[in-house]
Amino acid sequence: MEKEEVLERVQKSRKGSMDEWELQVSQKGFTLALMVILLVSLALMITKIVAGQPWSDVYCIFFTGMGISRLYNGVKLHKKGELFLGILSLLTAAALFIGYISEII
Repeated sequence: MEKEEVLERVQKSRKGSMDEWELQVSQKGFTLALMVILLVSLALMITKIVAGQPWSDVYCIFFTGMGISRLYNGVKLHKKGELFLGILSLLTAAALFIGYISEII
């Protein structure tokens, strides 16, 4: 088997999957997105506090996104730390959601 045939087979077998560089770029992009969401959430929270409105809904959204991300990574990569942080984030989101609902009712 020649080099070209081996290369062609490897490329065909990897179709649809990302290589290491693509995975790294994707992960950095998601991390950046979470950081921007956190900053926007902080700005919205401050605005809501100044306006005298409940603010926990904003952080409920942030912790839900972070929790799902961590939970997914924990399950797929078999990392207990990620799994724990995902569960903790989702529990925090649930508490914020309940707090928000009780505040507006």
